[in-house]
Amino acid sequence: MGIPAKDLEYAVFVLRNVTKETLTKSGRDIMDNQLYLRRLSEIVMEIYAMTAMLGRSSRAYSIGLKNCEHETEMTFLYCKHARLRIDRLAKEINEHGYATGDEHLQHLAKRVRDYFAKNKTNISYCVFVF
Repeated sequence: MGIPAKDLEYAVFVLRNVTKETLTKSGRDIMDNQLYLRRLSEIVMEIYAMTAMLGRSSRAYSIGLKNCEHETEMTFLYCKHARLRIDRLAKEINEHGYATGDEHLQHLAKRVRDYFAKNKTNISYCVFVF
């Protein structure tokens, strides 16, 4: 379990650094930037899944379950791909803006919000009786 454990350790290190950098840049305004928070939460979810897989495969190996080799191989593969996803998310957090398309997405969201605020549309609901 050496390599997946190193991947998990690396992921936690990346989360710590990215969180520190993001809080330093944004401060209290971090709550207003949902795109940063989404990416941070995705990193946390990857770390949680890596931890669960490592625990499960380590247990299977240590008690000698029949298919422990399969679980170990899946853990190696998942942790390798999770590390790549975490690197991509950390890069997106550090780049932000034009490179990730965040500015365009935020601009579009504001335009849609303003449109619906100005043009209150009547939404008619259909009730179907069976």
